[in-house]
Amino acid sequence: YGNDFKTYERGIRTIYGYMDYIILHETAHEWWGNNITACDGADVWLHEGFAMYSEVLYVEDQLGYPMSIHYLLERRRGIQNRRAIVGPRGEYYWGFEDAYNKGAWILHTLRSVLDDDTMFFGILKGFQQEFASQIVCTEDLVEYINNVTGQDFKPFFDQYIFDRRPPTLEYSLTKDKLLYRYTGILPEFSMPVNVLVNKDEVRLQPSMATQTLTIPDYATVQIMDWEYLILKKENADLQEN
Repeated sequence: YGNDFKTYERGIRTIYGYMDYIILHETAHEWWGNNITACDGADVWLHEGFAMYSEVLYVEDQLGYPMSIHYLLERRRGIQNRRAIVGPRGEYYWGFEDAYNKGAWILHTLRSVLDDDTMFFGILKGFQQEFASQIVCTEDLVEYINNVTGQDFKPFFDQYIFDRRPPTLEYSLTKDKLLYRYTGILPEFSMPVNVLVNKDEVRLQPSMATQTLTIPDYATVQIMDWEYLILKKENADLQEN
């Protein structure tokens, strides 16, 4: 622990420059862990996911957004999806393996869905102020986000936190159409996903029903999965409704 307590004048040299992610992570626990504290071990992602995303925000601040995405993508490899992050309380439940990496990715996904950094960072700061020196559960965070945004994010957190499966976006690309739908989602789940069509961003609103986006002939299409925690699956059998 402590990166063997290596001491360098400017930190530990990494591909992200001179930094020590452990110092960043543990400093973040002054807010996510100490100023607000999880109500149960099952809610430990409120400490670890937020502290992990604090590392990402440091990289973004110091090196720019593209490098922070690289940092996130490296950590997505560690997501296991074997159990829900938050399970039964009052008993031994420790969804620890995904509390860090998946927790950070859920926050990044929320940021992308909101598409408003002023609001997103206002939520982080406001939650710290509203619940300073208090014990909180995941539901407190969800209620706070709902109040600030005026939207219902309970289905979002039900899918990502209380279920083990991230949504799967199935798609099929033809000469002039993109067909797409969600699978593996809870009935009330709804979340937009952005795609690049010849480098122009288009926001889709997938559901369990197959939908169609008409595109220019032979357009280049990229699903922006670096903004969302989703699984992608090409399915040539998708048919227009």
